[in-house]
Amino acid sequence: MEGRIEHVDPGGVTHSYDCQKRINEALYLHQLLQQSITATETEPYRLSLIFESGAVLRIFTELGGLECGQIIKDHRYIVF
Repeated sequence: MEGRIEHVDPGGVTHSYDCQKRINEALYLHQLLQQSITATETEPYRLSLIFESGAVLRIFTELGGLECGQIIKDHRYIVF
């Protein structure tokens, strides 16, 4: 992963990471494993994934370049 992400834990504490500059620092993303995504939100240059625990993962992008991904659940696709 490149760029910046934010993880808001269920307690509301925000952990912000620059994936290119903060090498070898702890990430708490393992807390999101095995959890269902219950909602998504979009804003310009930001995709938010909301998890069943109330945690949020925000993925930021910058203008330019090509970035994409997909989420598949129950034979439904979300492409971004």
